[in-house]
Amino acid sequence: MFKEWKEDFIDWIECAKSEIKLFGFFGYVWRSIKNFFWRNTHWLRQIKRIVDYIPILWNDEDWDYEFIFELLKYKLQRTRNEIFDGCGDEKEWKNPRIAEIDEVIKIIDKILNNDFVEEEHCLHEKKYGIIKMESGEKDEKTGLVRCNMYYELSKDNAELQKEASDEARKIYALEEERTQKALDDLFNLLSKNIRKWWD
Repeated sequence: MFKEWKEDFIDWIECAKSEIKLFGFFGYVWRSIKNFFWRNTHWLRQIKRIVDYIPILWNDEDWDYEFIFELLKYKLQRTRNEIFDGCGDEKEWKNPRIAEIDEVIKIIDKILNNDFVEEEHCLHEKKYGIIKMESGEKDEKTGLVRCNMYYELSKDNAELQKEASDEARKIYALEEERTQKALDDLFNLLSKNIRKWWD
């Protein structure tokens, strides 16, 4: 028992020496105080974490993928801040990890904002107008009312209506392609880097 205690004490002394050499005496004292409070106030941090999550969980739903990305984004932001505020000033270690997380958050924002073909949509609306809808005749058998959709600037021009529809289909296909690329980039970055994101 005494032998084990003695070995632990010697290990503590050696660790203290190396930390004093690395951080200076006052740096060592500050880290010791900080570590003491860190170990003994864990329950307070758990309560704070629950409180921090209340707003995002309050607005969370289970019926759409966007809420998954909102939760992931919030967790990544917290991890990023923890790495940034963490122990030591090892910028050469921290900065690449912070940049990686920032890149993932940027992609998530792009997916959530769905702004992959915003410029194309604007040009399309400028050229053909916005899509309008008007009620048509009621089907006597089904009781359903037929709705006619058309582009406002080319309502009376069948050829322009077809041209607008064809172009719109191409824009939607481009949007799908760019969205899929963003999803691939997102999960590739997570797969490649996520195990390095710790402090």
